[in-house]
Order: sequence, then C-alpha cells, then structure tokens
Amino acid sequence: MVNSAVCFWAANNAVVFFGCVMMNYFSLGGLFAVFPRTVMSTFGKQHGPQIYAIILLGSLCNSIVILIQTKLLLPSLGFAFMYYLGSAVTVLSLVLIWWYKEELDIVNLGKARLVKRKTE
Repeated sequence: MVNSAVCFWAANNAVVFFGCVMMNYFSLGGLFAVFPRTVMSTFGKQHGPQIYAIILLGSLCNSIVILIQTKLLLPSLGFAFMYYLGSAVTVLSLVLIWWYKEELDIVNLGKARLVKRKTE
C-alpha cells in the first residue's frame, strides 16, 4: 500500500521511482512463491494444479483489461484519474476482503463427494 501511494509521486525522481519499481517486483515475486504451496495444501494434489492454472490465467485476463483501459480511457481521462481510480478499487477490494467470511460448505461438498472423511 505504501509503495502504491508513493509511486505516482516518485515518478519525478528517477532514483526513488526505481526503488518503487523494485519494491513492486519484490512483492510480486513473493506472491508467485507463496501461491503454489497454499493452493496445494487447500485443494490437494488432485485439484491444486488445475486451480493454480486458473489463478495464473487471472493475470492474463487482468493484463488484457489493463491494455483496454490504457488504450481507451487513459487518453480521455488522464493518468492521475486512472491512478486514483485504481487506488480506490484497491481500497474497496481490501475492505471486501476484510469483511469476507471464508467457510467451507461441508454439507454440500459431502453430497457431491468432494470431501473425504479421515478415518481414525
């Protein structure tokens, strides 16, 4: 969050902007290092690889949406508006994640035979 708040204003100073870009790549690489293990431990070895592939396809879809935004909206709205719009969407996403209650629906998963019960 701090990096994204500073990056727009750091564009006028080459050294500070370079530091912001490096921090972005540092955090982005961390996500790709954490996701495979988390997906495998959550969904198991059978479904984990397929779900991780879907997660990676999300990056492709996001890139296409950003390309369309850059070509169509950036010339008419300006860089500052697009930056503040992206910041607002990020804050909204964080608020939604904060209030999201994550639970597995064990009853419906059991009916579909997607949950294996541990035998003791």
